[in-house]
Amino acid sequence: MSESGRRRQIQLLSGLLVVLIPLVLLLIGVQLQLFQGFWPTFVAVAGALVVLLFAYGLARFGKFTFGALLTVATSALTCFAVVVLNPTTRSSTAFLT
Repeated sequence: MSESGRRRQIQLLSGLLVVLIPLVLLLIGVQLQLFQGFWPTFVAVAGALVVLLFAYGLARFGKFTFGALLTVATSALTCFAVVVLNPTTRSSTAFLT
């Protein structure tokens, strides 16, 4: 792949994470205030945000492939963790869509 194509991929991943991370921070903050029993989900999602910040750093330092794999794996695993931590909450399945 050409250098410009690689640079474009890094910009795309970085842009996705720059939008995703603050949005998730806002949403989990609101849910933590509104819903009791949200703490286990908050811990799982907060941990995932730390991993996503690491993936952002990897992408910015040119390690696109590892950053992209980490982003995809973290997003998928977090969705399943939310459902496992909240099996009785019907709204938790919204994380899987």
